[in-house]
Amino acid sequence: MSTNALRYNNGKPRMSLVPSSLNRYVAFALTYGEQKYSAENWRKGFKWKSMIDSLERHLTDFKEGKDYDEESGLPMLSVIGCNIAFLIEHFDADLGEDDRWKHEGERKQLRFNSPPAKPGEEEIKLPADSKTIWELMEEDRLEKLDQPHVTLDKLRQYVMRTGAFPIPKPSPEDWFVDPNYKLDPGPWALDEGGGA
Repeated sequence: MSTNALRYNNGKPRMSLVPSSLNRYVAFALTYGEQKYSAENWRKGFKWKSMIDSLERHLTDFKEGKDYDEESGLPMLSVIGCNIAFLIEHFDADLGEDDRWKHEGERKQLRFNSPPAKPGEEEIKLPADSKTIWELMEEDRLEKLDQPHVTLDKLRQYVMRTGAFPIPKPSPEDWFVDPNYKLDPGPWALDEGGGA
């Protein structure tokens, strides 16, 4: 069988990577919604906070061990996925009323204290000023750390693992979306071959 046809897909999302279970679970919730309301009722638009309220109620139920929604009989994750789909569509297509409360001004910058080094790992002593940490990584000025064992790759992994970075980031570029950069998943990696 020939596979020589040209197709230019660079930069396009790989739709085949989306788990089919996500589509199936959301589809069941929407099918239930079609019977309760009408097929396209949600496209008329909701207040955004009403969707957030519903999402958080069902998410709280799921966190407390409830696997199924009492009203519909569907898995709680079906209803959660449906609410997330609604929120994404409202955000993406500018539907409904965005009634979220929006904070004016800058938020406080958050960071952890660096935890002790893991066994066999040399500790990295970071500057107190989180903006300086970003400058070290973005401009590759590791000589300022005066720690010869620290490479740029190690510093990035350490900062991501420990949370020693400012929120929001002071520069518009996000170094961690570089497609060529592979982050060590660290101790939170799933043991059984799962994924985020």
